Amino acid sequence: MKIAFASGKGGTGKTALSVNFALFCAEEEHTLLLDLDVEEPDVLNFIPRAEMLNKREISVRIPDIDKEKCDLCGNCVKACNFNALLLSREEVKIFPQLCKNCLACADVCPRDAVTFKEKRIGEVSSFGSDRLDLIEGRLDIGDIHTKTMISEAKRSVFKEYDTVIYDCPPGTTCPMVEAVVDADYAALVAEPTLFGLCDLELAVSALQKMKKPFGIIINKSEENNDIIKKYCMDNGIVILADIPFDEEVFKRYAEGRDLVSLKWYKGKMAQLRLNIMKAAR
Repeated sequence: MKIAFASGKGGTGKTALSVNFALFCAEEEHTLLLDLDVEEPDVLNFIPRAEMLNKREISVRIPDIDKEKCDLCGNCVKACNFNALLLSREEVKIFPQLCKNCLACADVCPRDAVTFKEKRIGEVSSFGSDRLDLIEGRLDIGDIHTKTMISEAKRSVFKEYDTVIYDCPPGTTCPMVEAVVDADYAALVAEPTLFGLCDLELAVSALQKMKKPFGIIINKSEENNDIIKKYCMDNGIVILADIPFDEEVFKRYAEGRDLVSLKWYKGKMAQLRLNIMKAAR
């Protein structure tokens, strides 16, 4: 089963939950955790015993225009929806950082002046640790091919696992959609604040449009703050777990230590897994 941990905003505790849920599942079954927050991956920080197994460089094709063949017709510039090409009096200028590798420029060139060359965008690394394996996508700083890197990280899964967990990028834009799209179930992590509710509503809307089954984890909850609970009740959304605010949790997280060694937190992970299994049926 593929379970995506997502959130409408950063700072909800999504990574802490996905890591510790993966550690809990790995106690009984072969588990894979994918760090799909490729612009700033940090899952590896919380699995210190992970041993690197493989690393591969990821690249995309960007246009390379033959100035001898090019007659400056401008068809390629008009066809590019990402403003990666600019027509000047002397040449067609290429801005590789904007190119989305759609290949439209080559399709419309009447003189076959457009070829392609490889451009590195980052790397995908695989790690092993007891029953828990980890795949990390890491986008090069300044690159914009986030969706491609997420897709390549998923393509790096070559074995069968009992449970596959996605730590998705926060927000509701294309990277989050790309990360969640093939998951069997999505767990949305929300903090009980007005800001958290606003972004949660956007994430819920995105998953509903995708027709993706989902539930909500209320993280860092406090007494007398039922803003997320009320939202879920009013909209018929299942609450998968309610995890209270606890200073020891933040201390351990800041030190890069696991949370499932806390008895009460491990109980929450057991409840979360049970509720996901029920809701995903």
